[in-house]
Amino acid sequence: MAKNNKEEYNLLELTPIRNYEHETNDKGLINILVPKFKNSFLKRLIPSSKSQFIRANLDELGTCTWLAMDGSNNVSKIADIVREKFGIKAEPIFDRLKVFMLQLERNGFIYFKELKR
Repeated sequence: MAKNNKEEYNLLELTPIRNYEHETNDKGLINILVPKFKNSFLKRLIPSSKSQFIRANLDELGTCTWLAMDGSNNVSKIADIVREKFGIKAEPIFDRLKVFMLQLERNGFIYFKELKR
């Protein structure tokens, strides 16, 4: 993974930090609460009866991964946590985590502590 001035980073050594809050649905899965508007003026225009969030629903593996992203676990440790919980169902864990983490970062759901500007 390349970032900032052509420095190379090993994704497994990076620590993901969540940018958004979440809620747990009735099935025990995580819904990430993504604000519809970041502008405070636009937020005031939304009627109070309407949700100010879009809910991004995660499956079991995504839920486990999201909860493990507590700011203290690097990607390698998160892989261990997911593998311990799901076993062979999680494989190929590193490929899956790489795709998932990079999608989350690209869409602003997380950032990596070591790459924070």
